[in-house]
Parts: sequence; C-alpha cells; structure tokens
Amino acid sequence: MKQTLLLLLLLPLLTLGQSTGIKLLSFEVSPCDRNADIFRIQNRIVNQNITEGIYNLSIGVLANCSGVHGATTTLKADTLKIRYQEGSITTIKHKNGKTETSIETAGCDCCFEFTFAISGMTALPKTVTLNDEVIIHHPEKYRTYPVSYTFEDGDTINLKDKYGFKQKKWFETKPNNGYLSAFYINDRIKTAEGREYHPNGKLKSLLIQKDFERSREEHYFENGELSLIIISNDSLGTLSTSFNDKGVIQRVYVNSNNYSEEKLFYPDGKIKKITGNNVHQDYYPNGRLKKEFSFIGEYQIAYRYYYPTGQLMATHWADTDKETSSWKYFGRNTKPTTRQSLLKQGYKLED
Repeated sequence: MKQTLLLLLLLPLLTLGQSTGIKLLSFEVSPCDRNADIFRIQNRIVNQNITEGIYNLSIGVLANCSGVHGATTTLKADTLKIRYQEGSITTIKHKNGKTETSIETAGCDCCFEFTFAISGMTALPKTVTLNDEVIIHHPEKYRTYPVSYTFEDGDTINLKDKYGFKQKKWFETKPNNGYLSAFYINDRIKTAEGREYHPNGKLKSLLIQKDFERSREEHYFENGELSLIIISNDSLGTLSTSFNDKGVIQRVYVNSNNYSEEKLFYPDGKIKKITGNNVHQDYYPNGRLKKEFSFIGEYQIAYRYYYPTGQLMATHWADTDKETSSWKYFGRNTKPTTRQSLLKQGYKLED
C-alpha cells in the first residue's frame, strides 16, 4: 500500500480548484496523526478567520492513509463547498513518451488537519461542507455525548463522561441474580468481579480482573461442567482452554507477544490438530501423526504424510516463490509408489 502523499507533508497539493469570486491559494495537509482513535474522531472546523483579506480555514479530517488530492472550493450564497479525492497519484512515463496515471488508496484511515487559504471572501461562511458533509466548529477532537451517572448510597456510580467512556465505579445487574462490579478508567476495566447464573441457579460465568492486565474468565454449562477458561496477562499473553459438556478438553489456544499456538482435540480428548508459528500437525483418531508441515525458509515448505500405522506415506517440498515443488510417495512396505495408488486407497494428499 502506497502512501506517497504522506511524504509531501505541509506542501501544496495538486489541482487547486476555485469558483467565480474566490480563489484557493493553498491547500496543505498535516502529518498523519497515528495516535488518534480513528473510531471516535469527528470531522470538524478547528479554526477559521479572515486576515488581510485572506480566509484561513483549518479542518480536522479522517481520511485515507495514502493522502488526498484534487481539492476544489465553491462559494454559493453563504455556503463554502469543499471537495477532494482520497488516494495518492502515481504517474509512469513510458519510453514512447506516453504517461500513465493511477490513483491508489491504502487499506487504512488516519487523522489529518487540512489547512486552506482562500481569497475573495469578505465574511466567514455560514455553512461549510466537506465532500457534501456539513461540518461545524467544535473544540473537541472526538465525538461527545451527554454525561450520565447514577447515585447509590450517596456515591456516584455508572458514570459515562462526555466521550462516552465508562469511568470509576460501575455496578450492573445480570440475569438470575448475576452482577458485574468494576472500576473503569477511560472505558477500560482496571479491576472487576462478575458472576452470571443459569436459570437453574448454577454458575454460568465468572470474571476476575486485576490491575488492567490480569484477568480470569470461567464459563460453565448448565450441568455445571466447565466450558471455557481464559487467563490473560498483557505482558505474558493469553491462555484459552475449552471443554465439551462432559468435561473433556476440546481446544487450547496460547497467544503471546512472539508466539501463538492452537491445539484441537477429538471428542474423546485425543489430539486432533496443532497449529503454531512454524508448525502444523494433523492426527488420526488413534493418536498417530497424519500430516505435518514446517517452513524451512521464507518461501520453502516441507510436508510429510503418514499412514495410520505411523509409516511415512509421502513427502512434498514446495518453493512458493519459484512456484516449484516435488513429491515422493511410499507404500506400506516403504517402497516407492504412485499418487494414484494412494488416492485409490482413499488417502487425501492436500496441502
């Protein structure tokens, strides 16, 4: 994904448009603010003034990471209409003298500040639109909401601030005498204890959270068997273990900063599959290895297939960069055989 225009920070962009009576003198874009929460940002007028006959306008905008181009301005009555296109422009000049221009966008958005200088305006516009969206002056970078809270025993609880964030003490009731008692800071749970119950009165879920990063969740079936346990620690990672309603382990998932691994099990608890950063193993119901592969290099992958008895059935080496591969097939007597022979026996040799 190209982000060419981000390198042209604070430089006038291409195609400055104008309408009769006004002239767009400059259009500048700030560096991308990668620390901003793009899900809460609001397009808004940051500042506007007329100085020495020049209308200066700054707008906070959420736009494509690749940048923008083609800014135009139109003044109709008391409405200033601003339009622009997202994406970076790439121009290729061919040997025959012809040029080819393309517009590319990135798969992300970012917060920018657009700054305009426009001549020919004697008063601030009553309305400003940005790509047909009406925008107003607002001192807040993020969307705001009415503050809400409740009182209980003379204490303020369940506070939502102007940004919609949960703050401080919260108490929420859950079905069947369940509850969640938590302490929030900026919508994040710092500490919490919560319980939910099934209609039959048995425990459905339990949550214990300490100091933001450490938490423990337990979930139960209606028969009382443990169905899921999740232990999280931001500095160490997450361990998730699932069970069926008979208490037999079905899945284990480990995710740390540098490694992730998933183990799946058959209904009787025997290992079925292991998938990790550099390993993939499938197993037969009898517990013997069925298939495995590993990365030898950045592009090279080695596959091995086995009979239910544990004997080697086939090997496959592949180079995904060069799009080359080679197979070898073996019978139960360890002698070379053909792929067609294995397929006739019902074995699937899929990567």
